[in-house]
Amino acid sequence: MSALAALPDRDVEALTSHGSTVPGAWLTELLREGEVLHYKKPGIPSVVRLRRRREPDLLVKIWYRKRELSSDWLKPYSARFVNNCRRLRAAGFLAPRVLGSGRIRGAEHMCREPRLARHAHFVSYEALPGEPLAGQMTDADLDHTARFVLSLHETGIDFRGMHLGNILFERRTGQHSLIDVTDVRFKARPLPLQLRARRLARLCEPRPGQPFWDIGGNWSRFVLSYCSAMGTSLEDTAAIHGTVHRLVERRLARA
Repeated sequence: MSALAALPDRDVEALTSHGSTVPGAWLTELLREGEVLHYKKPGIPSVVRLRRRREPDLLVKIWYRKRELSSDWLKPYSARFVNNCRRLRAAGFLAPRVLGSGRIRGAEHMCREPRLARHAHFVSYEALPGEPLAGQMTDADLDHTARFVLSLHETGIDFRGMHLGNILFERRTGQHSLIDVTDVRFKARPLPLQLRARRLARLCEPRPGQPFWDIGGNWSRFVLSYCSAMGTSLEDTAAIHGTVHRLVERRLARA
């Protein structure tokens, strides 16, 4: 039996509809039948996988309000995620297909920090094909991935927190897709060069579990591949490369 089939009908309905308000017991069932893929902090589940037999697995992403006074009151992170997925897909990029969203009420007992769970929201979506580039990026993927990032920037898509962990790559089809897209902005024009440089620096910043950037020169070759695909002048290429180098070094010094 799949994990989804083991859930009560009312819980399945909440996962496939919008605007539901579910009790904390719903989260209890979810955690019992599913597999926690990611924790916001130890003891605070944020992504849960529910296995399905004949369809893509279902992922449930949970947000917890960090403080009482938060922009999340005006526009919950879950709503931003739903809207960003819709706009990315409309622009021709692979992003999660959201099936349901809602609010979790009374989940304090499931969280080591009860105050965070008072105002929790969730979305459910079908798992995308592929695996994060964080653990599988190779030299052979460098140019293809640089062109993918360029296509986002040329379309005016500003993914501020993009890193190799939230870019999926399906090696069989050669397709990239995006996950964890709450922090995306859409602009009417291609991104300016200085903003591109800052986002490239964030992408190329060495992180735990992303060994590709630990190899000397890989970030530099990635930036040069990006600039070559964009067709920038030598002067602009040098400026972008210099900015990325400065920002990466600054962040490493703070680590």
